[in-house]
Amino acid sequence: MKTATAETARAPVADAHRGAAIGAGAGAIAAAAAAGLMLAAAPPAQAETQGYVIQWIHTATYAQPDNCPQGGNGERAQVQRKILLSRGYTPEQASQIITYYGETVDGMNAPPPYHGPKFDFNERGKLFGKTVDVGNFPTAEPDPQIETAQGRYMYGFDLTGKPVPYSFEDPETHQPVEDQMWRVLGCFASFHVPLSVIPYAESLTWETAEDAMPAWLISISGADLSHDGDVTVTFDRALDIVSRNTYGGALCDASYTVDPDPRSHSAFKGHITDGIVSIEPGDLYLLGERPFYQMLRFSQTHLRLKLHPDASTLYYGGQGVVSGFIGGYEPWLDYFHFLATPGEEESHVEIAGVYDAMKRLADGVPDPNTGQNTAISAVYYFEAAPVFLTHVPAAGAAPAGQQATASAAASARPQAPATTPPGITMIEVQRALFLSEPQSLWLRPGDADGRTLFTFDRDHSASSSCLAACAQEFPPLLAPSRARAFGDWSLVRRPDGARQWAYQSHPLYTWVKEKTAGEVATNVGLTETANLKLAEEAVEIGSLLPPANWHVARFAFGASMSRPDGVAVNRVPSAEAVVLTDAQGMTLYGFEGSATHDGQTCSASGCDPQWRPLLASELAAKVGDFSLVTRTDGSRQWAYRRRPLYLYRGDKLPGDAHGIGADPRWSIAVISEDSRPQGVSVRTLNGYGDVLSLNGMTLYGGHATDSRNGGYSLRGNYTFLYTQDKRLGAAACTDAPCLQAWHPFLAPADAQADGFWEAVARPDGSKQWAYKGSALYTYAGDGSPGDHNGQGLIDYARIEGSASELERALFFADFKEGRGSLGVYWSIAKP
Repeated sequence: MKTATAETARAPVADAHRGAAIGAGAGAIAAAAAAGLMLAAAPPAQAETQGYVIQWIHTATYAQPDNCPQGGNGERAQVQRKILLSRGYTPEQASQIITYYGETVDGMNAPPPYHGPKFDFNERGKLFGKTVDVGNFPTAEPDPQIETAQGRYMYGFDLTGKPVPYSFEDPETHQPVEDQMWRVLGCFASFHVPLSVIPYAESLTWETAEDAMPAWLISISGADLSHDGDVTVTFDRALDIVSRNTYGGALCDASYTVDPDPRSHSAFKGHITDGIVSIEPGDLYLLGERPFYQMLRFSQTHLRLKLHPDASTLYYGGQGVVSGFIGGYEPWLDYFHFLATPGEEESHVEIAGVYDAMKRLADGVPDPNTGQNTAISAVYYFEAAPVFLTHVPAAGAAPAGQQATASAAASARPQAPATTPPGITMIEVQRALFLSEPQSLWLRPGDADGRTLFTFDRDHSASSSCLAACAQEFPPLLAPSRARAFGDWSLVRRPDGARQWAYQSHPLYTWVKEKTAGEVATNVGLTETANLKLAEEAVEIGSLLPPANWHVARFAFGASMSRPDGVAVNRVPSAEAVVLTDAQGMTLYGFEGSATHDGQTCSASGCDPQWRPLLASELAAKVGDFSLVTRTDGSRQWAYRRRPLYLYRGDKLPGDAHGIGADPRWSIAVISEDSRPQGVSVRTLNGYGDVLSLNGMTLYGGHATDSRNGGYSLRGNYTFLYTQDKRLGAAACTDAPCLQAWHPFLAPADAQADGFWEAVARPDGSKQWAYKGSALYTYAGDGSPGDHNGQGLIDYARIEGSASELERALFFADFKEGRGSLGVYWSIAKP
């Protein structure tokens, strides 16, 4: 077992001689722990531990001739034909519609010339007289009574220990088993396939998510894994994605870091018998990621894992790959939402029929109030490749220098002006992309409500040319009486004595024709990226765009600043500031002292100093606030406002600011500070990057669910749409049960917008802080600073129930890409 800095699990099962060597590593683990290394959720020390990464998982299948005596539910076109005939269309009309629909959706081509009847297969339900998507509201049409699977055999487990009338026989163990999930899905053509064939819906979504979703891991620990005996079987989520080989399978012997999140850690007592691993039943939970399973969770979890499967039965294969079945009682709505989100065109099932069948055939975990079963017996097949597993410190603990917050370190850096005046917002202009996170295009200033701000070509730096009728159409952005000019922000005196804000000498205006805040800026961004591949949105003809001589105001940090070549100005989110960077965007730091006494000069070959001077050329000369200092080795170094400038060795990518707090003598080279409410800071969590916290407690945004929601946000490269979050406002959590779990980050009654922060109104009249449009909350399930147990949770809206519950679901259905999972997705707030 490798034990350099943390516990690593990997020992080939077939190599019995590795056991003693691995057992000897226990002393190294103990020594590391004594030195302060905490092994989060690590299994007890065993003689041998084998790690695996799941390279494929899907619902188990078993196609046999007598599964569907009525002929089954057919391929996608047959499912559609059945729907059309039930609506009264003739067979000829059904054929025409299906052909037309296929040409426009499957082929993604322009529709052929066609003037016959059309039908929207998604928007075919009716609720309160409104047309609704059947993926959102499957009960909005009558139960189509899909054919369910019959037959003698199906893979699975005996979950009850007693005879049940609906049991199958497992073809390997010949024991009676429950798998009602197979009954629901087994007569759809895309699922009625032998086990070596992957159901289409799961193949498509796995291949989409695999290269972004944190991997799922298994470890087996025991005295000797080559012989029968007791073992511990552990399931975890990784902080890494699957490393693939040239065949598309998981790369054997790769290394994975275990996510310390306790929610995705499930340990079971197990046994090896004749090369088969089984476990004692218990609960399993693994947080997943859209568009694949949002989560995989079972009660009464069972496992049958073959340590030496027949290689010809494996989908990918590979030396040391294992295969098996895992199952139990799964909340049936989990899998329904998985199928409903992509819709019938990709899941290849009849959504309403699946919903009704799952509800009818659910056989476990009855609701204590209604008696309705909430879970369905289900079995999944998986393959897993042997890998190394490394454990990291517990939640909230981070390497030295990386737990410091920007706000805590702010006092150590020189005073800098604010990035924006109070009452002026910073807003990311974005566009949505197909099956991916939205792309941020550029950053703009907005008024207190986020409306687009404009500049006028005919203005001068000290005056406004937009007067009288012009000013009625384009009202000037007025400043309060106490406002003072600073940084890039100046004040222009208008003829009536009022003062108007100007950014980098350009007076700013709103436009009365803009009815939705940010509409014009969004349209401009869409116009500029009209040919962007995979773009979902286009600018509609007649959309509101600025007239001649008017332009959307944009931030241009450092544009009015004199600086030398090789020095840039960028906003660094983790620093909550606009800072100096080098030409590659790497953060610069200033030193409090003389460059001749910084201790960073190298005389030995191969020296790699922690702080690397920003060197200047021989011909460089003073520029603005930038001067030159001479180092002890004779080289010249840039200084900003007399502070020598450095790069930090721990920063690897543009935007990194890991040098904050690493040494009190160095602080980030700040140009302007972003605003933030009292108590808010940036905290670094292992594997999750920089997150916003309130007095140390993790902050979350509640977002209307869409097809892209998932763990992308954990790695800092996921962007939520400002326009969606702004529209949602405080409506993510308003009822008593929700408010018991999620606590709004309340704002003072007189709070005003500033930078990325806005105060939104709650139904009770109070105000709540929103960041980048998203109203923020803390989670009752977080007990200590650094906990993040609310990440990735979904509060589904009820799609059956009272009129008020259905109205709330309709509200969420109006959000783009909400199909099949209406409700709120909770995600850690990222700076």
